[in-house]
Amino acid sequence: MKEVISRYHLLVNMDKPVQELPAGEQTMIEIVRTLLEKTNLIVLDEPTATLTNAETQLLFQAIRTLKDQGVTFVYVSHRIDEIFEIADSVTVLRNGKVIKTLPIHEAKKSDIVSLMAGETVLSIFPPPPPIAFSQIVLSVQLLSVPREQIKNISFSLRKGEILGIYGLVGAGQGELVETLFGMHFPFSGTILINGKKVNLQNPQSAIQNGILLVPGDRLLQGLIFPFNVRENITLPMLCRFRKNWFFPIPDRRKENKLVGEMIMKLNIRTSGGEQNVATLSGGNQQKVVLSKWIGYGAKVLLCNEPTLGVDVVSRREIYCFLYALARQGTGIIVCSTDIEEILAISHRIGVMNHGELVDIFPNENITKTEILSRSCLRNGTK
Repeated sequence: MKEVISRYHLLVNMDKPVQELPAGEQTMIEIVRTLLEKTNLIVLDEPTATLTNAETQLLFQAIRTLKDQGVTFVYVSHRIDEIFEIADSVTVLRNGKVIKTLPIHEAKKSDIVSLMAGETVLSIFPPPPPIAFSQIVLSVQLLSVPREQIKNISFSLRKGEILGIYGLVGAGQGELVETLFGMHFPFSGTILINGKKVNLQNPQSAIQNGILLVPGDRLLQGLIFPFNVRENITLPMLCRFRKNWFFPIPDRRKENKLVGEMIMKLNIRTSGGEQNVATLSGGNQQKVVLSKWIGYGAKVLLCNEPTLGVDVVSRREIYCFLYALARQGTGIIVCSTDIEEILAISHRIGVMNHGELVDIFPNENITKTEILSRSCLRNGTK
């Protein structure tokens, strides 16, 4: 193994347990494990999503060396610059179908973006409601988290606004909302809620300031599977159901009342609050994740991939529920790698690229091709 690491100049810490390593080093370990096997074909699926630029170049160097030895690569990526740097031919897939295959010397970056975008189909989802508020609820100024590769991000969010943030896998949008939820401390920059500076050292401090997160992975971060629907919904706010402050046992009647309201409001398809949450469909599980924060009350709701793995009907219901929150004045940030979702539900759209918020603009006559260009190409180059 040390010979492989040395031969390809890969950056791997051999002295730590894998779970303690950053995501980029974990990816490098997967690559090293692949290189240990004598093989004629290697498939790499978004291999640079968690790698730094330096690590990416080391990976490319290893790929070129193995290509010279006769190894074939299938390199799956949304990052067009990388495709043109490392590939001999390019195949564009969209919705599970092959759209076109071209030798790389015959392809143009702008053409690849157009093939990726295809046609826009947004009519099945209702548009967001008009913004009824002028106050700025969240202001972010020059936010940077070096170890998460978040760089000098600045933006503001109005009450009742839905700000969509689009980026490819690994572009940094997930790390951005996690930082706003106090999960990546320390950081540099300033965060203000209703004009007041807040210090988000941990999720508890974010919750106390009215910033709530719907995480990107409901299975690992959003739900507790030994628990039932009721227990998952009320867990963040059990103190509200205490019979009294000296006897911290929840009042089950009050608890069941709130759970019933959430089940009705979000149309959670369940036999009742005592059903094990693991037996629900993906869409209904996601509604449970949403409902536990809605009952808490949010000034700012951060949604990371809120409809990932959710059926179309549940997606529409989740969107309508977010719209209801926006009408009440909640500022909402939706991060997604689903470009149609961002176009369908956002008042404004921000684009992440390599840890930077490269652009933010009103959702008016913007096309998928324009968004993809900003997210795929460095500095928007064609």
